[in-house]
Amino acid sequence: MARGLLPGLLLLLLVSAAASAQQSERAGSSEIHYNAIETTFIPEEVSARLGLERAPGLGMVTISVLNAHGESRNVAVNGNLSTLTGSPQPLAFRRVREASGGVSSIATFPIDYTGPMRFRLDVQLERNAAPHSVSFIQRFYRDE
Repeated sequence: MARGLLPGLLLLLLVSAAASAQQSERAGSSEIHYNAIETTFIPEEVSARLGLERAPGLGMVTISVLNAHGESRNVAVNGNLSTLTGSPQPLAFRRVREASGGVSSIATFPIDYTGPMRFRLDVQLERNAAPHSVSFIQRFYRDE
């Protein structure tokens, strides 16, 4: 498997969450990939390996950064989420390293099904530079 492929975790999550579209943006020579899904979309073997709870109403946001050669970068991520009218709540990110060498940052959060949720993330691409801001809005729907 080529090192330039998306980290295994991100790819697996994207395949298993067909209803959720992957999003990305460029920041200099890096490409930032981000995604938010309900944890029930994560395969049981992946959630067990990561020590993640799979539960209705529990979401997970994933951030992966690739360099100009398509190789995974180990970067710091901070951020928060809010409803469109609510106060921002911090996200507690942790890094996950795949056997392939890929690195992702993940955080879980309670889903608010009543309206869209706004994610504001700071990705520290370079040690002594200002972080790159990523923001997106996503709505989650209850599977009934």
